[in-house]
Amino acid sequence: RFKCKECGKMAVAETSLVKKNHQIATVVYQKIAQLLIEKQSMADIAKRLAVSTSTVSRKLNEFQFKTDWNWLPENMSWDEYGFK
Repeated sequence: RFKCKECGKMAVAETSLVKKNHQIATVVYQKIAQLLIEKQSMADIAKRLAVSTSTVSRKLNEFQFKTDWNWLPENMSWDEYGFK
C-alpha cells in the first residue's frame, strides 16, 4: 500500500502476479493445487511453500469432485474390505 503525501489517499500496487486484494501469488496457488493432486499432506505443502495450512485447506475446498451414480461395474469385489 502507498499513501499519497498530498491528499492522504491510500493506493494499492497492482501486478499480474497477484490478484487484487490478495497477498499470495497465483503461481503459489497453482503449486498448491499441483501438490494436492500428487497427494501430499497439507502440513507438508504449507511448510514447503511458506503458507498456512488454512490456505492449503481453502484451495482443497475449491476442488469439485463429481461422482457418476448412473454406472456400476458388472462385477464387484468385496475382498478389498476387511471387517474386524
